[in-house]
Parts: sequence; structure tokens; C-alpha cells
Amino acid sequence: MGCFTKKELEYISDTDFLLTKAIVTQKIKDILAEVEQGIKNQIGTFQIPSEVLTKSGKISKGENYQGLPYLILDYPRKFNTEEVFAFRTMFWWGQCFSATLHLGGKYWEEYRAQVILRQKLLTSKGWYICVNQSPWEYHYNLENYRFFDSIKEEDQLALLQSHPFLKLSRKWDLECYAKFPSEAIETFIEVIKLIDLT
Repeated sequence: MGCFTKKELEYISDTDFLLTKAIVTQKIKDILAEVEQGIKNQIGTFQIPSEVLTKSGKISKGENYQGLPYLILDYPRKFNTEEVFAFRTMFWWGQCFSATLHLGGKYWEEYRAQVILRQKLLTSKGWYICVNQSPWEYHYNLENYRFFDSIKEEDQLALLQSHPFLKLSRKWDLECYAKFPSEAIETFIEVIKLIDLT
């Protein structure tokens, strides 16, 4: 049997942290619910596939994304093994808030040409783009996300033409929690305008 370090013993004796974590978690849920309501207020403005709007937003939480807790809101959302259309807002403990559009399968095929046509908007708006072959990573290391405007123009086009899915993302420092809801909603509006076919 291993022995606890002094630091570990202090942690397992500390009920204040866990009680505070529960309060913080509820406040994060409230922030994500505010984002969902703001998106719902905007949703009718755009041509979004009706099937991704059949479910209400879903707030999920976990304890172990790269060892750290997280909460996510998916709305609008449709996930299955072959198709993804989702706008995901995320709180990652100790790291950041983020907002990400994820298109896969038929949805990426449907909108790919539109995104390529509006490629310069991605360059001018400070977007991260996923370059990873896995669509299920949310960290901002270079093997996963890169600023779109840091990629050479010809490589931008090649990425958009060949990548099997699209993930466009923005992130905020945790200290920006107060402005995160309004800026996440604005991010949703911008990214839906990018793919809007009207």
C-alpha cells in the first residue's frame, strides 16, 4: 500500500474544495444555459437543417479530459457514427472556455464548398481550425488546432478540400467568464453565417 504525501493528505482532508467545486459547477451550468438560450433566440434567422434542432441543448459533464473536469453544451446538435452537426461550448477546468462548430459526414460535404468560397472570412476572424485526424480532441496544442491565418493560403485550401471533417473554434481565458456567453453566441452567429447557403 502506498503512503499519502503531505499534500495528498491535505487534499483528502479538505471538504471545502469539493463543496466549492459543486457551487462552481452550478455556476458554469448557468453560463452554458445562458449560451443555449441566446442561440435559441437567434436560431430562426438562419437556414439550419431541421433535424439538428429536434433535440434541446444537452449539458454534460465529465471528470477526465486530459485528467481535468469539464462541462459541455451541445446545441444545436446531431451526432451519430456517420454524421455530425454540432455547436459545442465547453468549460475545461483550469484551462479555458471554448466554442466550436463541428461538421462531419454529409453535413461537411454539404457545406464544404461554401466554406471554401468564404475562406478569407476565416483568415480575418481569428478562427482556430482542427488539423488533427481525430475529431474528438479539444485541446489547443498545435497537433490539434492551429490559427487558420497561420497556415499558408494554398495549404488552407488543401486542408478544406481534403479534411474529413470541419472543426472551427475559439477559446477564452477563464478570467473572461463574464463575457463568454455573449461572445459564444456571437461566435455561433458568425460561424453559421459562414455556412449559410441562403
